[in-house]
Amino acid sequence: IALADFSQWQLETEDLNERVIGRVREDMTVSFVIDAFPDQQKEGSIERIRLIGEPKLGDVNYTAVVRISAPEAAWRWNMNATITLPAN
Repeated sequence: IALADFSQWQLETEDLNERVIGRVREDMTVSFVIDAFPDQQKEGSIERIRLIGEPKLGDVNYTAVVRISAPEAAWRWNMNATITLPAN
């Protein structure tokens, strides 16, 4: 059985490495695109950053959770997305 709450959506990154994680802050606004809908750029905000990184391919990667305020009805759980951080 899978239990899900479809009233709130989030994205989880798993590839914020040590060179990038220093630029990421909670409440930071980010943009993202769901791979299945490449023409629909959306915004979300960093809700939390896990404190412990995971070794991956010789690097240490951190997970950030992005809160989505207005999900689309066509989205499905476990779809891939690309998250873009602000330039500064």
